[in-house]
Amino acid sequence: MRIDVCDLERIDVILGMLWLQVHNLEINWETREVRVTRCPPICRRSLAVKEDIERRKKIGKRVRAVEKTDRDEWKISMEEKFDNEVKLDKEKMKKIVL
Repeated sequence: MRIDVCDLERIDVILGMLWLQVHNLEINWETREVRVTRCPPICRRSLAVKEDIERRKKIGKRVRAVEKTDRDEWKISMEEKFDNEVKLDKEKMKKIVL
């Protein structure tokens, strides 16, 4: 590998020739715009994989939120059921004692 160091003044970066050939950029020298519209299929595949991973993470968060809500609601309903049973037991005990 060969690395050349030089004073680039206002230039931020120089891309390698191989990368430029593979991506075949559209460069408008007048407007100073660079568009990456002709990427090889592998670039689109990696983007699709990243998007799929992000989508799965979002779905996972939503599923966990729903599961937590279900657990909380179940816990509340069980506590209410227990409280009601205790209340009925107390009423039965009062009847027996009287």
